[in-house]
Amino acid sequence: MNTLQKLALAAAGAALVSLASCRSANTDESAAAAVVAYPTDTCIVTGEDLNGGGITKVYDGQEVKFCCPGCIAEFEAHKDQYLAKLRVRTSARARQRAPRCPRAR
Repeated sequence: MNTLQKLALAAAGAALVSLASCRSANTDESAAAAVVAYPTDTCIVTGEDLNGGGITKVYDGQEVKFCCPGCIAEFEAHKDQYLAKLRVRTSARARQRAPRCPRAR
């Protein structure tokens, strides 16, 4: 293999690596866009104020915030129950923010 062929092969390999990293970055962005934001500033398990912090995890496309690791364990033991509670909070928050027709008042 001559030098020109080696250079062409190296350039093709670099282009493939570049395209692969670009694709994974776009996939991460679209996955993040699909996550439903956590609707409150309190721990889903205890109701304690998170003071703008807490531990954030994502379950089934829903962002969930906890005050401590113990609450994560409790949530995971009863995940369906807590996710249902979050769906109610999220839909109630969406209704509060939705604009209303002036004629409907």
